[in-house]
Amino acid sequence: MIHLVSDILFYSYLLFGVIYLYILLFKSFKLKYLAEISGIKPYVYLLIFGAFYEVIFTVILRVPSAYWVTPYTLFEFLTLSYFFSKVLKSYRLIFRFFMVIFIMFFFASLFFWNLENHMKIEAYHLALETIFIFTYTVLWFKDLFKKPEIVPLWQTPAFYFITGNVLYFTGCIFLFLFIDVIYKSSGLISKYWILALFLGFIMRIMIIKGLLKATVKKP
Repeated sequence: MIHLVSDILFYSYLLFGVIYLYILLFKSFKLKYLAEISGIKPYVYLLIFGAFYEVIFTVILRVPSAYWVTPYTLFEFLTLSYFFSKVLKSYRLIFRFFMVIFIMFFFASLFFWNLENHMKIEAYHLALETIFIFTYTVLWFKDLFKKPEIVPLWQTPAFYFITGNVLYFTGCIFLFLFIDVIYKSSGLISKYWILALFLGFIMRIMIIKGLLKATVKKP
């Protein structure tokens, strides 16, 4: 039963990838949300690529997922950084600080990387990303509340994108930090991995919701 649920969640990512492609290629977006959508697009394309890569290389060709998951954390950080740079026009000093720290740590960690400890290293990457996400989320809300006009959050794609990622990173951080210990002590991580897959599922639904909020409805 656990494996069935895990497989359903895993392959649903491929379906999400197809939906994302359809929205990005065949839908028009409202002018007032173009900046937000342009910030979200690189991250969405990364999700699309990752979904197809995992099925083709990890499942079909049996390439160890570690060869994708580790560089994915770097691409994920860069695309999230790009998004926040589009929706936040100030705080450049903080932005550069996080960029330098993460990139230096990422490449330094590669000297200690191997197939046995890659999950522990990826957990450290995720921890830094989580700090980054939380910091910029607070700054985003701070700027939002400083605006003289009331902004309906449920109408903005950025709100769904940020909320989905906050939920995902919040739920996954402790799992990833302890997953190496769990694996070494029990040898089984499938029942714990379902949590990460489920949170990823929710995050992808939130992104779709945000993208659809920004599309131009047909008359």
